[in-house]
Amino acid sequence: TMADIWELAEKERDAQRGGDAEGQPAGADTEATILIVGSATSGKTTAINRFLEKSVDSIKSTMALEYRYGRKSRANDMGKDVVHLWELGGGTQATELIRTVVTDKTITNVSVVIAVDLSKPAALWDTLETLLAAVRARVDKVLADLGPDSPVPRSLRAAARGRYGADHRDTDLVDPIAIPVVILGTMYDGFRDLEPSERKVVCKAVRFLGHAAGAAVLFHSDADDALPAYAVGLCKSMFTRLGFGGGPPVNEIEFDSTKPLCIPAGGDSVRAIGQLDGLQVQEGTVRISGSSVLQLWREAYEKAIPPAAQAGAADGQPYPDEQHLEPAIDAMRRQKDDELEKYREKARRRARQLADRREQVTNAGVKPRKPAGSKSGGGARRGGRARRAAPASGAPEGDAAGAEAAPPR
Repeated sequence: TMADIWELAEKERDAQRGGDAEGQPAGADTEATILIVGSATSGKTTAINRFLEKSVDSIKSTMALEYRYGRKSRANDMGKDVVHLWELGGGTQATELIRTVVTDKTITNVSVVIAVDLSKPAALWDTLETLLAAVRARVDKVLADLGPDSPVPRSLRAAARGRYGADHRDTDLVDPIAIPVVILGTMYDGFRDLEPSERKVVCKAVRFLGHAAGAAVLFHSDADDALPAYAVGLCKSMFTRLGFGGGPPVNEIEFDSTKPLCIPAGGDSVRAIGQLDGLQVQEGTVRISGSSVLQLWREAYEKAIPPAAQAGAADGQPYPDEQHLEPAIDAMRRQKDDELEKYREKARRRARQLADRREQVTNAGVKPRKPAGSKSGGGARRGGRARRAAPASGAPEGDAAGAEAAPPR
């Protein structure tokens, strides 16, 4: 009958949608969250725009947190998949804003992409280590706040360790972050121009930090002609898998430092990575994510590639950029700066006046006494009255400055 046909059609639809047994509506929209952090001007916005198939022309630098989203409809009206994209600007200066995105509401569906500029190796270690630590601290804080009775922390940590596989030789040496993390090495076209020795050091460092944190590694360039055929499109594919599912974000494998790295989470090993020159850490004896080992690696890396000088924010602003001028705010800022400068000048004048008064009092207290019987010039007071000489006792004169005493009788 027609009713039976419709009933069969509904059952088939629910099976395709994957409706659960706890009363959740079958085919409900799914949501995922991706937080993109990393070096300033490292191509984060360009990578997002390419994923969303937006224009990559006239891109402005990101201020604080910027939000966008992507949406994909399933076939046969089976619901929609939505991915929330949060981009954090400012490099390592605004890591406190990570807590805005990684919360107890998003912890089960959030992932992080850390973009580092491969063409600037002097700043790479500090940027990557700082951002990995900030992400780890926030994730651990959220999981701790969920309490011991919540199954979420155990589930996420088990999934993170599961990416290494049960038989991985480094399982006891690593401490994976409990959510998916991808290290996206950008500007590969500039990275190719570095000396081979520098490229090798950078590749080892990125692999080591990624392996210790349970992160996948992917090298990328905005210029497709700078990439071999297998690497073209991998960045967009990575965002697609993080946002809409379909497997691990990085599933290609390439370890060769002369080619763009592609390493899935848990796909590397301490033995395969090797060590930097001058580094002596016995394999399998200590946790590679421990602070002492990280410090040894940092020192070896900075010996090979000296770190860049830390540049301060221009004009006291954390995100100086002429593309984001606000006339009203800038005018108020100038007014407040003028008021502050006037206050400082007034304070300086008061300080000078107080110093002058102290000097006058001090000078008056130590003024030398005149010997008895000494003579001064024969001037007179105003009005023609002569002034007597100071008494022999040497008491200080008490008249106006510049008046001269009359000669003694």
